[in-house]
Amino acid sequence: MVSLLLPVNEKEADFNSTEPVDYPCSLQKEFDTACALTKGLLQRLLGAGTNINAKRIDDGGVEGEPCAVLFPDDKSFLAVVFPTADRLKQLQNYAKQEGRPLLIVNPQWRNEGQVISDFGFGPWRKAADDFLATFEPSYALKEKRIGSPGTVDAATGTRFVSGGVIRLLRRYPGPWEAHAMAANGSSQFLEDSQGEPNYKDLDAAIKRGRAAKLEIFTIAQQVTAVYRSTSSEEDEEDGAGSAAAAAAAGASSEELAGLSDADIEALDAASLRRLLLGMGLPASGKISKLRERVREARDA
Repeated sequence: MVSLLLPVNEKEADFNSTEPVDYPCSLQKEFDTACALTKGLLQRLLGAGTNINAKRIDDGGVEGEPCAVLFPDDKSFLAVVFPTADRLKQLQNYAKQEGRPLLIVNPQWRNEGQVISDFGFGPWRKAADDFLATFEPSYALKEKRIGSPGTVDAATGTRFVSGGVIRLLRRYPGPWEAHAMAANGSSQFLEDSQGEPNYKDLDAAIKRGRAAKLEIFTIAQQVTAVYRSTSSEEDEEDGAGSAAAAAAAGASSEELAGLSDADIEALDAASLRRLLLGMGLPASGKISKLRERVREARDA
């Protein structure tokens, strides 16, 4: 079993980015990216010059859920990308050939955290779970959002007051490692475990990290600050701080007029959207478009 963190959406431009984009890419693009990464993985395993074939095994159509099997010409190695629960029988057939490596890459099923899993219930679920238990998580890099780290504390203007963004890493035969992330790409190891930690485990790990005053949580707050407190003389003299404060609260016309081009460039996407919404303006689109709208409103 292989779980790849795909370089799509916000991670296409910056793989360390943790803040989701407004308009995520299509499932087809995610699938194409996963296939490209899997092809590269197979060529690293089998040799750089190895020809890798790809065959779609889904039901087809633009509304369907894409799935493909990748293999070299001699079919001595198989990798199934984006399988759903409906592809279970095909996986079982592929697994019948003894000695042939079989990779499941970024499976799309869910069998935890819901009343009825994608494999049904009772004997059907048990049969699926027993089969999938024969696959070892050989490599995994996953991102988990715990709590609401992006929520702004109105008093301090900071995010990441609670919760956090965690990346889980597992490299066989090692343990599962939990790393806390900040929006600027910084990370810090939290702890490891022999089994894959669930949501509750990660929430507890974050609380222990905060209690231990790990530096990453301070960094995460600083790099995502919407505005800074103006209680001190230094902050009052800081134009960037007062400009961002205006954005967070919904700026008046006087405050808006005080925003310089540099102030606007310093604001992140979330701050720009709150500012635009406060003025009754559209708040969707790329960050460059958001900044353009704010400048137009300021100059109007």
